[in-house]
Amino acid sequence: PTQAPVVPEMPRFPSRRLRRLREAYAGFVVGDVHGLLDELHHTTDWMPETVGSERSVYRGELAVIEYLHGLAGDCEDLLFEPERFREPEPGRALVTGHFYGRACGQRELVSGAFRHEIRFENEQIAELHVTHERQYRSADRAPVAPPLRAI
Repeated sequence: PTQAPVVPEMPRFPSRRLRRLREAYAGFVVGDVHGLLDELHHTTDWMPETVGSERSVYRGELAVIEYLHGLAGDCEDLLFEPERFREPEPGRALVTGHFYGRACGQRELVSGAFRHEIRFENEQIAELHVTHERQYRSADRAPVAPPLRAI
């Protein structure tokens, strides 16, 4: 018997905010960051996890754009697959999924899971906390990711 394809979970009646967030992530996945930038509050705090589980804070739209430019240049072979979008409480969202490919200038291939905890202010992303679990493996080839479009 043929198995039905796995479809990412979506609430029965997603909020307008969650629909917009899904659209922004869908654009980001194919290399268009403009939709994501449109969802950022002008004083947003973007907090990606860095080496050693420490956090850097990129505060404001310009700092996030600078971070994304660096990510685009260093991580051109890294693919993101957001799978689950939830609103655990009013004003907050949780996005989980997986990533794989060649990570930010590394020779090894990496795969793992990510978790984005989001707080909204005035219907825009005011804080985004990024955490992830990585697994490295040696390989000669990585999947080719679409390039991020210029900002």
